[in-house]
Amino acid sequence: MPERDYDRFISELGVAHAQIRKCYKAHPELFPAEMALGYKLNGRTRMSKKLKVQMRKIKINGVNYQILTGEAQKDMVLTKDENWLISGGFYIPHGTTLTIEPGTKIYAADNGTTPFLSVEQGGKIMACGTAKEPIVFTSIKEDPKPGDWGGIIINGNAPVHGEMTCEGHGGTGLYGGNDPADNSGTLCYVRVEYAGMEIGTDYKMNGF
Repeated sequence: MPERDYDRFISELGVAHAQIRKCYKAHPELFPAEMALGYKLNGRTRMSKKLKVQMRKIKINGVNYQILTGEAQKDMVLTKDENWLISGGFYIPHGTTLTIEPGTKIYAADNGTTPFLSVEQGGKIMACGTAKEPIVFTSIKEDPKPGDWGGIIINGNAPVHGEMTCEGHGGTGLYGGNDPADNSGTLCYVRVEYAGMEIGTDYKMNGF
């Protein structure tokens, strides 16, 4: 399968899985037992995502990039000595922490997917850059523009107006709950460039 088609397939599979999770949460009785993971998280049964982060390298215009797509299966550290490339949805699930070193650059792919980083409920991001070494999320395009990619989505468990939980656009995950002290991590000296991609009529992902 060509590289571009593979990345699009992985992205669409991740979005489809998010929709299945939503249905499972609303009507678990409709799903066979083998589709559910047999453990509890905060009193909730959670479906297992079979799609792991695809850790592989590609070369674009002579530069090596480490691809990030799918769901992290364990704590991850992004270091500044690598070029990181988000292709499609990159998810940080419950109980998992993404740590990003100062000076790290994370690019959004230009391959027909909708790149975004989603910190799911119960997941954490620890991204503390410095004034001299900020953490930068940006587009890989040679002529970047606002809307090149989705951006960073943080789905916490704090209360939201009207509903206990809401579904983010584009398969980015559920957010909302009843824990006003919920903590999804820390961001400081983080720059998010050229985000806010439109994903449909009257719908777009905000930059952050």
